[in-house]
This record gives sequence, structure tokens and C-alpha cells, in this order.
Amino acid sequence: ASGLNGSILFGMAEETGGAAEEFMRIANNGYVGIGTTNPTTKLNLVPDFGSSDGFLIGNNKDTSNLSYGIYIQGGDGGWGNNVIGSLVLYPRSSANATNYYLPSQAFRFGMDSAGNNRAYISSSDGIRFVTGSSTDNNTNISNDLYNKIRMIINSSGNVGIGTLNPGYTLTVNGTAWCTATAWASDLRWKENITALNNPLEKLLRLRGVEFDWKRKEFKDQNFPEGRQIGIIAQELDKEFPELVMTDKDGYKSIAYDKFTVVLLEAIKAQQVQMNNQQTRIDNLEAEIVKLKK
Repeated sequence: ASGLNGSILFGMAEETGGAAEEFMRIANNGYVGIGTTNPTTKLNLVPDFGSSDGFLIGNNKDTSNLSYGIYIQGGDGGWGNNVIGSLVLYPRSSANATNYYLPSQAFRFGMDSAGNNRAYISSSDGIRFVTGSSTDNNTNISNDLYNKIRMIINSSGNVGIGTLNPGYTLTVNGTAWCTATAWASDLRWKENITALNNPLEKLLRLRGVEFDWKRKEFKDQNFPEGRQIGIIAQELDKEFPELVMTDKDGYKSIAYDKFTVVLLEAIKAQQVQMNNQQTRIDNLEAEIVKLKK
């Protein structure tokens, strides 16, 4: 250690009297710098971007494959032993970045001591949440983890669960379960309000069907198993296009929650018909009574 303008420097020099290599400095304002001669915060860490080293908190790690920014290790061993730290930050691409699914500016976190249940977030084209297994390593990470993406927030802000290409604010390929839902419906948010036109007549032209999803042909959709019931979107589109949405690939979906409004108005229309029929029956019965007299 040596002093310079009130600073304390830590370094090493050869016995032959060569120039000392500085490793750390405590500046005269109390700031500590590692990798920098001008620390600007209480602890200023600057990696050497010409090497494969960043900063490690924990035990050994393998630096032969990828440059780390900050590596906080949660267990024994290193990358090569499938024991990954609690937090790993990749600040930039490296020469070997093409060997990895994870792009630059990625986060890795949530590892257990056996290297299982890994979670990743990357930000090159959005945010992707991935879980891996103890079989994931340097050689298969690009091929294996791509199939283990559980959720994605793409560059448009759309969230996808079970899909890599969410076309809506929230896209779920699979079964979603909840105990309650609420939909915005306040009058103050609406305009151009009109009554449904001929709901019963249109409803009678629709059909409910039983069917099986094409699970083998569309594996990425995560369709549920077993016999299903529903309505054909193309048929509904002809009668109530407001209830049908079409994605960028032309596939259609149905807003089943709004279908209750159609049923409500159809029941009301049917009740009007029944009331009119009952009035006619009452009038006919009254005429029969008069004729009997």
C-alpha cells in the first residue's frame, strides 16, 4: 500500500523495481475503487473489458466460456459444474456469445445448489423468463433453453405465457385459472350505445358443437386434452363479428365472456314472443267462453 495525495493505493510490483500494477485504491474522500483510479461512489467496481473477468462474490467459477459482469454465487463450484449463482449479470457480448441462448444485458437468478430450476431474464428483444434443468450446460443451452421459455414480455409490451409470440396484451397458451374476474363496463367510458339488433334470430342460426383440439398439429398452442364444447369462430363471425378477434396469422378467437350479453337479449326477445302468444291464448279462451254462453 502506498499514499498519493491522501489516497491509499494497493498494488504489486516486481522485485526488479518495475512499475507497480494498481489493484485497488481508497481515495482521499473515502471512496473505494477497484479497476479504476477515480472512484466516484463509495464502492466503484470497474471490470476489465479486455479480459473474461468481472466481479465474483462466492466460490470458484469457470471463466473460459463467457465474460461476467457481476457474479454472486449461491453454492460450490462454477458454471462448468452446473451450480450457478443467485445473480449473474452479463454487461456485454463476448467472443463466445453466439454459443449461448442468453444475449447481452441478461440477468440470471434463482438458482438452487444443484443447478436446477434456473431462471433467466434477457432484454435483447424483450424480457424472457426461462427455467432449465441440471442437464443444461454450455454446449446445449442455445438448443435446450429455447424450449423452456415460460413467459415473455416482447418489445411491444405484450405478455405471453406458453407462447413466444404474444399477439395481445396478455396471451396464454394453456389453461388459466382464477377465482374471480371483473371487466370494465362503466357508462362514462362508453359512447354510440345502441341495442342489439335481432339477437334471437341471429342466435338461432348458430350451433354449439363438440370437438377435439388438434394437439399434435399445433403443439405450441398447449390445447387441453379431452372432448371440448364451443362455437366455431368463423360461424359466429357472420352473425356477431364484435365477438370475434383475428390475429396476424388469420386465426380467430371468441370473446365468450361477451356472449352472455347476446343470450340476455335473446331471452328477452323470446319472452316478448311468449307474452304475445299468451295474450293471444287468453283472448281466444275468452272468445270461446262467450261462444259457449
